[in-house]
Amino acid sequence: MSYTINGETIKLLLCSEIAKIFPDVICSKEKIGEDSVTYPYFLVTQQSITKSEGRKNRWSLDYSFNIQYIISSTPSSEGNLQERLDGVGLKLLSELNTINIEGFEVGITEAKYEKEDGILNYFCNIIIQVTKERLDAAKMQELELNIKL
Repeated sequence: MSYTINGETIKLLLCSEIAKIFPDVICSKEKIGEDSVTYPYFLVTQQSITKSEGRKNRWSLDYSFNIQYIISSTPSSEGNLQERLDGVGLKLLSELNTINIEGFEVGITEAKYEKEDGILNYFCNIIIQVTKERLDAAKMQELELNIKL
């Protein structure tokens, strides 16, 4: 059985998990325009992807993400805001531990958060083990035919 998994798929799954933890807060995988934004909201962005080859046709795909919790359009340093950001960061650390990808629980690793200019940045990695598909001779011939056409 094979599945197509990419950064967009994982961002959508992260938004789904965040919505379970914070049902009243919008989670987006794309930056929201200033004219239509509702505060607070989460913004999930992919930082990078690293692949490494393992044994027996196995690969590890290491996706790095930044989940921002944005409270308002203007940065603030008031104490209550910092406590609120800490509360959200600690809740993410304690409750966002796995995501479900096609029935498989995949762990979230290297999770940490930082606060900067009134924004919480929650960083995490998701490592997926994949098997590189080998093409049999019939598929190779089909590919060759398609390329020549």
